[in-house]
Amino acid sequence: MNVDIDDVRAWGLDVALVLDRLVDGDLRGMFDGPTTVGIDLDAPLIVFDLSHIDRNSIAMPILMAIVGVWLEHTWIRPDRKKRIFLVEEAWHIINSPFVAQLFQRLLKFGRRLGLSFVAVVHHLSDVVDGAAAKEAAAILKMASTRTIYAQKADEARNTGRVLGLPRWAVEIIPTLTPGIAVWDVNGNVQVVKHLITERERPLVYTDRAMTEASAPAGDPDLEWETEQRAILIEQQMNGTSQSTVA
Repeated sequence: MNVDIDDVRAWGLDVALVLDRLVDGDLRGMFDGPTTVGIDLDAPLIVFDLSHIDRNSIAMPILMAIVGVWLEHTWIRPDRKKRIFLVEEAWHIINSPFVAQLFQRLLKFGRRLGLSFVAVVHHLSDVVDGAAAKEAAAILKMASTRTIYAQKADEARNTGRVLGLPRWAVEIIPTLTPGIAVWDVNGNVQVVKHLITERERPLVYTDRAMTEASAPAGDPDLEWETEQRAILIEQQMNGTSQSTVA
């Protein structure tokens, strides 16, 4: 090829530096060893815990590249099985254009593959103002169901503008109590009270360590107050203008 050896070394320098980090540097241990014994990738529930990975680290796009290939080409397949793909703290990884494009593909072909895609975002601005803003906007548009819990007034206004919520819904969002949310299902916007069974209660009351002294989970008075709040919001909804936030 009549290529100088120094040119070859220069061309491979960036790759060598990245691989060096994976073998001897700060990313050592991610891929240079055998798969952990006991992992069953065919189990009914599979969890990838990325909570200890810095979202600004090069480790995040590397891990998601591997997980993405596995998701698309191994886990998701046309075998008539229904699957649920849940992404907690979605803002943490959706700011990567590569990951956002993967999520777009999952949403696009989800119905054909029997896949339900659920993304949990604490602040919508973390996604729509991020590095993958274009992809994030497309994902929000493709989502058939959007569930909004209590937010501060300024955040609720921003959410209303992004999602095109009615004005009454934006005004109600800051007043929502735990267990009550605004649901937007293909443009049908309603206030919904979530009914929680005793089996589900320990899973969803994640702040019980802070509240159990003053308002323990399952307190009948708290349940009654929540129910009355749902009724009040429904009355406000029926008597308020349905104009959409500009």
